[in-house]
Amino acid sequence: MDPTGADIDGLRIAIWIASVIAASIVFRRVTGRPIRAVAPGNSSFVETRASGRSLRKIISRIGGARNCLMVAVTTSKLVICPQFPFTLMFLPEIYGLEIDVPRSRIKDVRIEKGFFSRRVVVDYLSAHGASRSFELRLSDPDAFRKALTN
Repeated sequence: MDPTGADIDGLRIAIWIASVIAASIVFRRVTGRPIRAVAPGNSSFVETRASGRSLRKIISRIGGARNCLMVAVTTSKLVICPQFPFTLMFLPEIYGLEIDVPRSRIKDVRIEKGFFSRRVVVDYLSAHGASRSFELRLSDPDAFRKALTN
């Protein structure tokens, strides 16, 4: 049986996707980033089905994550990262969905009203001192804000 052009094209696409997934796994391992999100043990707030987006670039404003972010607050930091399988294919890097910022660098946490829900906007300083913002949609924005301000 002779393979058709469509079969070969499908195989090439599958190999390309598998290669990108493998490269993203290697990248995450080398840079010390988790493939599966795990909340820090001493968290005062954890939500595993949050939505959000970075407000840094146009592509991150358009992209973002819906119901697949883990948000955790500890005594020392705020951690936001996507859940598996959204850690693959460089999605967190493209859309700026991964944040691990010391609480001392958080400048403001405000709750804003939207059309159908409330959103939380976190303003913080990056490791390089640049001002950044991240928008979250949480099931309990008040508990998140309280955990960050205590």
